[in-house]
Amino acid sequence: MLFALASPVAFVGFVLSFLLAVVVRAVAIRLATRAAGLEQRRTRIGFSPRHDFDVFGVVACLIGGMGWGRGIEVDDLPSWRGRGRKAMVYAAGPLSVLVLSQLVLLAFVLGFPGYRPLLAVARPLNVKTGLLITANGDVAGIAAEIIAAIGVGLFTFALFDLIPLPPLDGWGLLWCSLRNPGSAAQSARLWLVEKNLGVVLLFVLQLFPFGGLAWVLLDPIGAPLLRIWAW
Repeated sequence: MLFALASPVAFVGFVLSFLLAVVVRAVAIRLATRAAGLEQRRTRIGFSPRHDFDVFGVVACLIGGMGWGRGIEVDDLPSWRGRGRKAMVYAAGPLSVLVLSQLVLLAFVLGFPGYRPLLAVARPLNVKTGLLITANGDVAGIAAEIIAAIGVGLFTFALFDLIPLPPLDGWGLLWCSLRNPGSAAQSARLWLVEKNLGVVLLFVLQLFPFGGLAWVLLDPIGAPLLRIWAW
């Protein structure tokens, strides 16, 4: 819980955003799987902590601010209905979380208009390390801090989930783009999936260098989005 030391209030918001994102992603994936006709057996649409949480994803969220849910193996979805339908399933999770993040940010700017100008100069990393909380413990500031952290946390979850590394959904989208995966692709899959190199790389992106390369790479996308909400 490294970044919790800098801003415990923002930490609470990011943890809540992670829990919400995992739930929304899981439900969206199941709905998309059923809509695409790729459901191999009738399953419950609802959220299942045992099946939807990933231990490494939880740890990554607690120490770095970005986590992930249980990944979908590329062989878990049948290919006989085409790669496009499989890609739709992989995209459903992050896109649903992304839409929810915008609704939460809308609630923030409508509910706390006095804090809205702070988003004009903010980056996602600013929100993670504490942006709105006042030194005197103002209740409105605390509430605004938590809601802003939830919105940005959802947003970062969605974008992080699109990185083409397993077990993220971006890896599934990348695999669906390959018509006939060759020996090089299969070798990469062996190392990244079977030997968990993908998880190791995701932890590295979270923590090194510059306080987390993933956060640095997110700034060019995240900062302009936050400025949009500063109208």
